[in-house]
Amino acid sequence: ADFEAASKAHDLGRTGKLSAAQLRGVLARLNLFGGDMTEVDEFAQLLAEGCKRDASNFDYASLVAGGTWKGPSVKDAIARVCGEASDAPAAKPSKRHLLSILYYKIAEASKKLGLSRQRAFQGLDRGDKGFLIAEDLRA
Repeated sequence: ADFEAASKAHDLGRTGKLSAAQLRGVLARLNLFGGDMTEVDEFAQLLAEGCKRDASNFDYASLVAGGTWKGPSVKDAIARVCGEASDAPAAKPSKRHLLSILYYKIAEASKKLGLSRQRAFQGLDRGDKGFLIAEDLRA
């Protein structure tokens, strides 16, 4: 519902579509990334690719209606971006997309648990190293 309301507020022509700048504005307004526009840009690309939409002419009206998400599930979007588990090993996801997924998951967890993003990161960072390793994410 928040995505739809923010999209309608940015869609001045009421066309059901957003430009790349408007899409970034919508995602920034949702405050998932703490104001970091680099993360917003990466997530906008990831969202567009996961939903099979053009980021420069993003058709939000076909993805959300009446506050209900009609687009692909998170699992389907991740499979589309990263490839299916049965794909050939050559079809490895780019690290840029994996980083966007990590940013999204940290933002989602911090919002759900009422923690700051720094606090959520510290919760994942076992041993207070200041960075995450694979073992931290598996736990």
